[in-house]
Amino acid sequence: MRFAYSGTALFGAGVNPLGDQFTKTDQEMMNALKLCVRFGYKGIEPFRGQGTLPDDLPRLRSMLKESGLALSTVSGGGDLISPDKAPATIESNFRYTRDILKPLGSQHLKINIGGPGGLQRPPGGTPLEQLKAAARNTNELGKRVNEELGMKMGFHPHIWSPVENEHEMTVILENTDPRYVGLVPDTAHMVLAKMDPVKVLRQNYARVVAIHLKDTDAKYRNWTGPTPTQDEHRKHNLYQPMGSGGVDFPAFMAVLREHNYSYWVTMDYDAARKEEGTLEQQMETNTRYLHDKLKV
Repeated sequence: MRFAYSGTALFGAGVNPLGDQFTKTDQEMMNALKLCVRFGYKGIEPFRGQGTLPDDLPRLRSMLKESGLALSTVSGGGDLISPDKAPATIESNFRYTRDILKPLGSQHLKINIGGPGGLQRPPGGTPLEQLKAAARNTNELGKRVNEELGMKMGFHPHIWSPVENEHEMTVILENTDPRYVGLVPDTAHMVLAKMDPVKVLRQNYARVVAIHLKDTDAKYRNWTGPTPTQDEHRKHNLYQPMGSGGVDFPAFMAVLREHNYSYWVTMDYDAARKEEGTLEQQMETNTRYLHDKLKV
């Protein structure tokens, strides 16, 4: 397995849920990359929207070369439901994969499936006809990524998005070609959406493209209540350090090892909030858990 750290934690993402503004200089970004190297990570996974960095091929290539890190991928996606917007979403993601990801050595595209409300979830959940439209368009993007670029693509179920829960995830999987569309499961998002990460991983391992790890509060283990809201997330970070108790990581890791999983695992954390300490402290806590508890 190759472990990467999220660019959201490393660089910030414009404005975090608390409204804190992030503006990172090149030197601050290089300092963050050096922390990754110090803690033993092999790559990074930035998100589009983090300044100009993910779209600036020469600058990104230079920083990766100087740090010795690889680019796992850069998160893509957009409206893959609306008939008038999906074609442009497919084209923009394909071009980004061709022009940025492939030249930098990435081997997969990870997407978040959005709809008419952007990445916001429709009230009451996503209707079946919209899910099937998302599947058709996601399949078309994955087919182009695979056949024209020789790369993989996986979608990422995310709370508050049109593809949040097990039903919605399953509709996408059942209505797409496994050759073209895979899954990028996130442990915390699955728990918060009332899914069992170990069960999902076992049942869908053949579709897994890459992995995201993060924890959540212990009270969400085997959660059966409503998905926590974005307002709740603003008040209290739903994404907690590894070992907080929401996710059964030893069991999850055991499944990966049973299958000899040998690709990217991204520590998908947001930038640390003021009360949570520094990036270095966040990385130290999560890395210690990986070493001591999961024997990475």
